[in-house]
Amino acid sequence: MSPITPFVFKGQFYHIKRDDLLRPFEGNKARKFHYFLTNNFPNITTVVSHGSNQSNAMYSLSVLSKMFNINSRYYVKYLSQKLKTNPTGNLKKSIKNKLKIIENEEIIKKILSLYEDYKLYRQQEKILKKILAIDEERLKIAKEKYLQGVGDYISIRDSWNNLIATKKKLLLVEVMKNKILLDIMLTSGEEIR
Repeated sequence: MSPITPFVFKGQFYHIKRDDLLRPFEGNKARKFHYFLTNNFPNITTVVSHGSNQSNAMYSLSVLSKMFNINSRYYVKYLSQKLKTNPTGNLKKSIKNKLKIIENEEIIKKILSLYEDYKLYRQQEKILKKILAIDEERLKIAKEKYLQGVGDYISIRDSWNNLIATKKKLLLVEVMKNKILLDIMLTSGEEIR
């Protein structure tokens, strides 16, 4: 991905990985945003992020948003009056790329709290999917034993009930994840169409 420059320093031979030469992003942000550059997201219309007012990630997000014609909002806790009237550095370049900069610490806290809830539901979803696979296998085994005459109908019914209960929990988790994403969109000021 990035070029390698060989050189000698104090008699030792080194290879330097030159991430600073990558484009359109430099350094570790090239790795961070590589996935988004190489995959298609046709249903994404807005990206929301947060961080400091001179962040390399902020600038990289602005470049990515400009390249794919995606709206983007970037929340910062604080902008000095000097930066508001005379933006410099990454802030200036990001604004030039049409990144919408929003100063609001309370919104950042709310979005981060919602995202933490979302991550918990995602973890719960992973666990429930594993349980669902186990429930499906148990039902299969209960049916096989019943057909072989070594199992009873109650085992099938119990396995089936466990499977249904797990599917209900998965559905609830999916609903809650979507609700949290909607709350994040509303908190960030995204219009719901």
